[in-house]
Amino acid sequence: MYIYTITINNMRLKDEQPQNPVEQKIEDLLIATGHDQNEIQFRGGEWIERQQRFSTRYLRYRYWRDIDVANDSEIWKYISFDKDFDDDCGELYMFPLRDEYQPTKNSK
Repeated sequence: MYIYTITINNMRLKDEQPQNPVEQKIEDLLIATGHDQNEIQFRGGEWIERQQRFSTRYLRYRYWRDIDVANDSEIWKYISFDKDFDDDCGELYMFPLRDEYQPTKNSK
């Protein structure tokens, strides 16, 4: 009898990697506190033509999990906290970039 173990690397997509110096700083702060780089995803920020604005750019960690960082951590200068509930997955944690770090038409 053979037992096979399959290891799946949680490789993030290129679009989920830091796209600017602020996002790189956020990632560096998370890695410094022991968070897995491959579980850090930056999402959103797409231009929505019909609304003439960008969608909210946010950080997602480990498929909508909470991040374990101190309340006085420097990271909170760059992100805020938001939570939602999904019937299938339960609580969904996301961390929108603060307004001053959101994409604008001139930044793309």
